[in-house]
Amino acid sequence: MRSLLYLFVALFVSHWAFGQNVTFVPATAPAGGTVAVHYEGAPDVEGAVLGQAFVLTGDEPQALDINLRYTGSAYEGEFTLPANAKAAVVTVTDEKGENLDNNDGKGYSLLVCQTDGKTPVAGAVGSLAKAYYQYTYYAGVDRNFDLAMEYLQQEFKQNPASKTDGNFLTDYANLASRTKNETAQADARSVAESLARKKNATEEDQLLAYYVLRALRDTEEAEKQATMIRKEYPKGILVRDQLAGRFYSERELEKKIDIYREYEKKYAKDAKTPEVLEDFAATLAVLQGGQGNWQEFDRYFAMLKDPQGKAGTLNNLAWTMSGESLEGEATDLERAAKMSKQSLDLLEKARQDVGKEPSVLSPSRERRDLQDSYGMYSDTYALLLYKLGKKEEALRYQTISCEQNQFGDGDMNQRYAVYLEEAKGMDAAEPFLAGMIRDGKATSKMKEQHRRIFLATKSLEAAYDDYLVELERSAKERFREEVAEKMIDLEAPNFSLVNLEGKTVQLSDLQGKTVVLDFWATWCGPCKASFPGMQRAVNNFHDDDKVVFLFIDTWENAGDKEKNASDFITKMEYTFNVLMDNDNKVVADYKVEGIPTKFVIDPTGRIRFKSVGFSGNDEELVTELETMIELAGKVRT
Repeated sequence: MRSLLYLFVALFVSHWAFGQNVTFVPATAPAGGTVAVHYEGAPDVEGAVLGQAFVLTGDEPQALDINLRYTGSAYEGEFTLPANAKAAVVTVTDEKGENLDNNDGKGYSLLVCQTDGKTPVAGAVGSLAKAYYQYTYYAGVDRNFDLAMEYLQQEFKQNPASKTDGNFLTDYANLASRTKNETAQADARSVAESLARKKNATEEDQLLAYYVLRALRDTEEAEKQATMIRKEYPKGILVRDQLAGRFYSERELEKKIDIYREYEKKYAKDAKTPEVLEDFAATLAVLQGGQGNWQEFDRYFAMLKDPQGKAGTLNNLAWTMSGESLEGEATDLERAAKMSKQSLDLLEKARQDVGKEPSVLSPSRERRDLQDSYGMYSDTYALLLYKLGKKEEALRYQTISCEQNQFGDGDMNQRYAVYLEEAKGMDAAEPFLAGMIRDGKATSKMKEQHRRIFLATKSLEAAYDDYLVELERSAKERFREEVAEKMIDLEAPNFSLVNLEGKTVQLSDLQGKTVVLDFWATWCGPCKASFPGMQRAVNNFHDDDKVVFLFIDTWENAGDKEKNASDFITKMEYTFNVLMDNDNKVVADYKVEGIPTKFVIDPTGRIRFKSVGFSGNDEELVTELETMIELAGKVRT
């Protein structure tokens, strides 16, 4: 009889809804056994239904696919847990990766039990906490600091010794700070002090105390602890890791190389050194290539082993060398094109190797991500081919790119339209451009291109203007309906931040106004790419005192964050009201997973819209924001 894992629920019944859609068959097998999954899902889903088991272990987590088969009344499947499994979180998606059921953001949790079939193995509950704190993106669940804290406290109650486990204690201190749990903060501090004062304390004990103090945001005490560690262990782990940190913070190439050599010499016998040096080499390869030092680039690039990492390095350089746009000045086109093609070949190899090694991404999700990367890198290769005069081939690769993105990226579509006209002629390009305008996907340059083609081939200027008005009217009506369907109703967390002029801005003071929040950072390429469109939107509402735009600078790495942000805004001549989220608290309160992310808050203080990312289409951005502001503004206090 096949071995089945017992589902432990007694300790966590409060987090399980009655009538839940995903259940597991109970049995008494330990880790390494097979889990049977039963999903009460809708039978009319297009394509395959997939489950993902995100498995927490004592080491790196691992994501597994669950092939769910419809049996006439429900979906059934199974997966085998690794031998070192502690816990797992199961979610259900369609074959495109779209969420079908993640239990309202909590997923369906599973604990590995001891042979009695009732008691979780040591570390099971604490490991589960990481799914809701560190690994939400990979686990497919919502970030939930309170739930993670609850699980950690349960772990400590069942296994008191786990409180001094580095896997859990630093998380505990971080969560205590984030949830402002003063009791937990004091508890974590007490454990850290005990570790530091322990007789015969090891370097690892001292380090753990240091990391806890950092997690508690006690900078002064943390630095005292770090100074003591550096003095006692001048060639120890902290000094080693801080040297690695200096490499990434250093901006000058030659100084980075010096740090690389110093690290290589000092820690030649350290088991971690090859991995660290490979990471260094990835950075140095990009910098050397960026300066055209190709012999040095080849030397560092040869150290890289991961096909996806190598492909990314090549694509980034090739994209820069392409000029990054149709108008940009390209350099060394032949070399750039070879590098770009090599990046695509490496992705093909990576696709063939999916599933051979454990990964935080399930095989199906990793294949989708590789396909997305292939589409993005094809855009780079197409631009290089076009500038080399290979227009037919450029169109072929741009078609791959646009189809992978479902013609949702404005810049990619814009290049496709140019390649299409030059490779196939005006008669082929005009219907495509008209369709883009009709669907509300055309950029301003695509509209100019369509106008030129239309006037040259089909009608007089006045007729074109009437035609364009009709196309845009249809697009705006459909767009408004689509935006209205995305309306949400969530409480907007209050905040008080200081802007670049030194003035304090508090959200609660803006009651009665429609507020647009834009979370961004100076290192974020998509954020900066969206800013010309955002400036247009700000200009459009310049005279409307009922609409307020706030640009929240967060997740910055620079030492002087205010100066870094101010220099950028001043240089680009943007008229934005920039607020500084220096401790990244507001971005966490708004549960932002990536930037740019925009929120539109209605006059009553409720979040009505959330928009993540930037499609590359300035027209779409401005139209979407104006529509959201209009719909949100109809709610009055």
